[in-house]
Amino acid sequence: MLMSACLLGLSIRRLMSNRVSSLIRQSPDVEICIAIPESGEAYSHTIFPRTLQAGVKEAFFSVVVRNVSKRPLEFFTEGNSWCAGSLSFELVSGDGTRWDARTQVMGYSRNFPAFVRVMPGDVWVREVYYAQKFWQGFEAERFTQDTTVTLTAKLAQSSNIKGEPDLWNGAVKSKPISVTMRKHFP
Repeated sequence: MLMSACLLGLSIRRLMSNRVSSLIRQSPDVEICIAIPESGEAYSHTIFPRTLQAGVKEAFFSVVVRNVSKRPLEFFTEGNSWCAGSLSFELVSGDGTRWDARTQVMGYSRNFPAFVRVMPGDVWVREVYYAQKFWQGFEAERFTQDTTVTLTAKLAQSSNIKGEPDLWNGAVKSKPISVTMRKHFP
């Protein structure tokens, strides 16, 4: 179930972490959480909760962005330089090793600011195809065996584009969740 980390019936606000880096000021207008799809073995009743397949290009998880303000908010959509780097992740392995995962800078065939508008109380779901080559930090080579990591999403956006009064400017972090990066055997 996609909303496994966004437990139904509980407000996402309650899921947010109180421990926020001093470099990132939590936005009172936006909340985010990570949603991991259920995964399992074909023709089996075995379900692997909060498991991601390292190195499987079609594999994804989602980041749910919720507008908790009383006004519409706009967010940059992927595929342009304004969105580049706005969503990143902090991973911490069991031995305490920390690293960030983020998209690489790339060339854009069309580069203009594009937005998605999220109405008050609504959500925007961003799918993260973490094994695609434009993500750095989720490379299959990092996970030579099944590895449990703590995963935290970070969303930050800052712009001074004139004429966009609903453009959200701020930063927010999700509650850290424990995820198993399962080694994929091609």
